[in-house]
Amino acid sequence: MALSFGLLSRTFNARAVALGKAALRRSFSSTAAEQHYAALGLSACSHMIDQGPYQLHVRQICETTRAEDAPVALLLHGAISNGKTFYNEKAKGLGPYLARHGFNVFVPDLRGRGGSTPSIASEASSAIHGQWESIREDIPAIVRGVAQLSGRKRQSWAAHSWGGVIMQSAMAADPELAHEHCDSLINFAVKKHISSPQSWREVWDYWVDIELGWHRLCPFLARRHGYLPAKRLGIGGDDETEAYLRETTAWVRQPNSVWVDTRDGFDYGNAYRTLAAAKPPAWHVAGAADTVRGNPRDVLEWALATGHNRPGVDQFSVLSLANGNLADYDHNSLLLSKQAPEDLHFRGCVEWMRRHAKND
Repeated sequence: MALSFGLLSRTFNARAVALGKAALRRSFSSTAAEQHYAALGLSACSHMIDQGPYQLHVRQICETTRAEDAPVALLLHGAISNGKTFYNEKAKGLGPYLARHGFNVFVPDLRGRGGSTPSIASEASSAIHGQWESIREDIPAIVRGVAQLSGRKRQSWAAHSWGGVIMQSAMAADPELAHEHCDSLINFAVKKHISSPQSWREVWDYWVDIELGWHRLCPFLARRHGYLPAKRLGIGGDDETEAYLRETTAWVRQPNSVWVDTRDGFDYGNAYRTLAAAKPPAWHVAGAADTVRGNPRDVLEWALATGHNRPGVDQFSVLSLANGNLADYDHNSLLLSKQAPEDLHFRGCVEWMRRHAKND
């Protein structure tokens, strides 16, 4: 979730490959952008994965000379956001960073966001897809599509904010994703439920960003426009459908012990527990200055609720000056700030993914 009403948040292509019905298109048309990637020994291209009336855009970033041999990293964005959480045209972000360190990186845009078509804005009120479609249709299609594109089934996953919740939900609903594809998981500022704020700053941010913003103003705007025009209004990196807002809001309000689909009643919590040893090693990362959207308490509570507190397997970190980081990071800056690529957690991502990567 990239919402900010207090201080408006800001989120910041090339060969063709065929994948069944998937069609690819060139999306970095800027020579300057291509030069930024080429200067680092990287190439970037776009893939479109066919989902019937919807085309899911996936950006691939890799070293020019060794993509076929490289381990695969899959990075998923959160709500009112898109894949540019992880890269930009200047080859900045976690995606290019991992590619420079030998990974074949794939960054999807969920249905209607980023380069995926049709956009939520173009469909407006006719865009009825929500969280259910992301979990049960799009994430499985992306994971299996990336496996075909890369020629490797095994993948290292990372997600930001709500992207982590729906990635874990997808594993619960489709256990093959955990058994056959996911080697490890890094959750950046991922929580489902927001607990009671414990400081005046947290109280203020909770009421402005969550109660007034996400729970009340955003649904009102979605009903008025037929969708939430978050990008145009400057309150997020991309737009969102009314259905997605409704389904995510219900989950945020419910305690972590209630992790049940609002449409079909599927119990994700119970299904995730039954994965047992197939659950990937997970590193949950929080920013010390993230007051409500990924407060360290809530990130830890989500890790505990999903059973990711196994000694010697899972990990929890708070990024702060006190813990040796370069900043007290907030919800977005832990991925988007200029100093993040020079900090411990970016290097830690490389080490974590390498340590847990398995051969096909």
